[in-house]
Amino acid sequence: MKLDQIAYYAHTEAQSNEIKKAMGLLDAEWIEDTAQGSVGTMRWSGAWEEGYSKGHLRFNYDLGIELEILTYESGIHWHMDKPEFMERETFLSHVGFHMDKGEEVPAHVKEAGKLVQVMDTDKHTNAYIVQKERTYHYEIYSMPYGPDLKYIWRIEA
Repeated sequence: MKLDQIAYYAHTEAQSNEIKKAMGLLDAEWIEDTAQGSVGTMRWSGAWEEGYSKGHLRFNYDLGIELEILTYESGIHWHMDKPEFMERETFLSHVGFHMDKGEEVPAHVKEAGKLVQVMDTDKHTNAYIVQKERTYHYEIYSMPYGPDLKYIWRIEA
């Protein structure tokens, strides 16, 4: 398990550019991907909802950590009920951990946090991911303190 991702949420390209500018990365190289897949998410009502979602992902590595800017384009997701999402603000989405095969979410996270989303991607647009025939499994936990935690497993073909 490696803590190596900080992600922000942007509703629009203008907001994405504001985040890039604030980080000093407006003119930097960004890797982009559109990821789609099956998703299950916990609504604030307590109901578990399943569906399909599509997100636009932008990644940069110039700061020594994977910086992501995320925008959901369609479907359900765990941010839908958050006030900052509903007010169309930018916000810290999550802190991410890339997991090795067979690794599990730490027990203390499962005990203290609440599982708010599970996603299995089945389609990507990034040429490198497509060429490798890679997909991903994500589990996201809302914690009683600090940012949401996202656990990411690469699924190799």
